[in-house]
Amino acid sequence: MAGRRREVTVSIPAAELELYVQTPPGEVVRLNVDELRWMSQAFTDALRQLEAR
Repeated sequence: MAGRRREVTVSIPAAELELYVQTPPGEVVRLNVDELRWMSQAFTDALRQLEAR
């Protein structure tokens, strides 16, 4: 919220059927339109990977 860039990580551990979204502790994720498209694509890709297991 203070205008600083933060990293959001979307991952799927190898042996699990769950998606993890990691953000810095105590931070709020605020996405612009392009970032929201990226996040949506990351979730879509993750879902495909989970369904392929």
